[in-house]
Amino acid sequence: MREVNNLNSKTIQYYISRGKEVTLGEPDVAPSQNAQISAQAQALIDGSGISSSKTFADFGIKYVFAKAPFDANVIRTIDGLGGFTRASATSAGVVWRVGGVTGRVILVGDDGARKLLEAGEVGARATVEHPGRILLTESFNRSWQILQEGYRLERVKSDLGLPMFIAAQSGEISLIFDGTIRRAWISFELIAWVFLIILAAPAGRRKREIAERELA
Repeated sequence: MREVNNLNSKTIQYYISRGKEVTLGEPDVAPSQNAQISAQAQALIDGSGISSSKTFADFGIKYVFAKAPFDANVIRTIDGLGGFTRASATSAGVVWRVGGVTGRVILVGDDGARKLLEAGEVGARATVEHPGRILLTESFNRSWQILQEGYRLERVKSDLGLPMFIAAQSGEISLIFDGTIRRAWISFELIAWVFLIILAAPAGRRKREIAERELA
């Protein structure tokens, strides 16, 4: 995030990074920006962000980076807030680690206890030690699926709008992103663009459709 000074107020601009650039054909997995994240990001400036770290953790945000130059008073305020641990400070800015259990795939027990499950950049294979809800801190998409013993777990939308799966028993699970539909749409778009380019070229049009000036 970076600070923006207006005439009568002080605001910040921010974006959520997934840690690397998205390549063609990959799912857009980073959580969408929403009012809750925006409100807590703004709360970091006015010093009221007591619950900011919890909100960030709920969305799988592990680090907060304040790009220099940034108000020194705000930096000290964030240092004093619970749930943020300064990880580094350089001429480029300051980085804080968000406290709490946070990551891509989180097992939430009936008692609310959270446990981070191992996960790769997209898919995952992990062991669920007890029944509970498996929270995926990515954008909600029907292509996300979790398999357990050959069956797909029930997928619902969490209170935060993130995909959540119901695990009725313990055991090994596999998280996959079924990109069949996505790849089909990408292929269709590429074919459509090639078709339009061919039609736009003089060789791709009928002679009578070409202006006389072009023929001359």
